[in-house]
Amino acid sequence: MSKVLPVQNVSAPRLVRALVQQEGHLAADACANRMLIVDTFANVQRIQKIVGSMDQGEPLKGHNCSGPPTPPPPARTREGG
Repeated sequence: MSKVLPVQNVSAPRLVRALVQQEGHLAADACANRMLIVDTFANVQRIQKIVGSMDQGEPLKGHNCSGPPTPPPPARTREGG
């Protein structure tokens, strides 16, 4: 399962560092302050609940991002399949 999760009140890159696990993939878009989660359905749901509980308080001011977007990192592959 994949999901883009917008974040309002905390830094998406900070959350990614706190939530990343070996089985899945999390990435943060600092300009849009959102996270991309690729993992099992259960882990995506778990991460969404954690982010919801952490994404509280004063809205975070966005970064001043200009220029072309940074390309995503190369896809990870699993050995043997």
